[in-house]
Amino acid sequence: LRRLYARDHLSQVLGTFALLLMANEAVRFIWGSQPIALSAPAALAGPVELLPGFTYPAYRLFIIGVGLAVALGLWLLITRTRVGMRVRAGASNREMAMAMGTDVRRLFTGLFALGAGLCGVAGALLGPLLAVQVGMGESILILAFVVIVIGGIGSIRGALLGALLVGVVDTAGRVLIPMVFEQFLSREAAVLTAQAQVTTAKASQNEARINLGNAESMKDGRGLSVEEMTRRRTALDAANANITAAEAAVAAARADVTAAAATVDVVTTDLARSTVTAPIDGTVLQVKLRPGEAVTAGPVTQPYLLLGNISPLHIRVDVDEHEAWRVKPNTAAEASVRGNAALRASLRFVRFEPYVIPKASLTGAATERVDTRVLQIIYELDSSSLRLFPGQQMDVFIQTDS
Repeated sequence: LRRLYARDHLSQVLGTFALLLMANEAVRFIWGSQPIALSAPAALAGPVELLPGFTYPAYRLFIIGVGLAVALGLWLLITRTRVGMRVRAGASNREMAMAMGTDVRRLFTGLFALGAGLCGVAGALLGPLLAVQVGMGESILILAFVVIVIGGIGSIRGALLGALLVGVVDTAGRVLIPMVFEQFLSREAAVLTAQAQVTTAKASQNEARINLGNAESMKDGRGLSVEEMTRRRTALDAANANITAAEAAVAAARADVTAAAATVDVVTTDLARSTVTAPIDGTVLQVKLRPGEAVTAGPVTQPYLLLGNISPLHIRVDVDEHEAWRVKPNTAAEASVRGNAALRASLRFVRFEPYVIPKASLTGAATERVDTRVLQIIYELDSSSLRLFPGQQMDVFIQTDS
């Protein structure tokens, strides 16, 4: 990267952006692109009441506070310390700074490391809001370029003001533009009203044309005065103008209706994206969310909501791969409640899971083997005589041939 310092800023931006894309693809190739979900600290998971009746997520307030603290720290570093003085000198006149004894290479390397560290802090802070994944900063990077252009290269104060401006404009645009469209868009009634105006204007035009034709067909020109002839010609011209204006109003109303329909489609799409629908009909078994808690927009390791069909209950049985060959479909099986083997329930075979998976520890005991793979079998459980709960572990006995 040092070779880019002697070139213009555009070359530096293109060079580092190209390295970023290459690094992202290398990470995807080696480790994959599976996102990692983070949860906000428990102390910052809820809302904070800023005003009576107005709450705001505590974690987002924490991010705002950290951003302001970082901005203040960078401003003090650049403007109030000797290191900042050397940075400004190296940025404005590299050769003169080196002649004065400043190791510009080491200084810029330290600045690059500081910037990378701040990027890491930003990624960690955004983890609970956005899934931590490869390329999570690419969308923000474009906005960062805009902020730098607005604020000016090398200006901490300008970057802060530019970031605030871009954030306010982006948020205000998302909120106000739909309201503005809704304010000025017409409905189908406007089209019908404009069409009625066209019909009225055409009737007036026809009447004015008939009156003028009758006056012009009179053989004795003394029957009507000059003023009356002029009035009738003017009435015809006015009727023609009214027709033109009414037809323009119809076109405008139809355009407004089209725009309103497009806005409705956008709002409907946004509502559909913001509405969480259950993939199955079932019973809510567990809720891991609290009012006002910030959630991750991408995949998470632990679901926020557990749904299940508990009528009837099913049980998933793990069979060691070394014993899987003994199990056959529709063989007799029964399950007993842990802690009381006398409580038993018969099982009905449903299916084999097609994929043999690594065994997971069920008891947490050090003597339990996990260095093997298991075949999973789904059975339907007759729980009419037992009191059982979803998630409960049971011991299963499957009858096999000797």
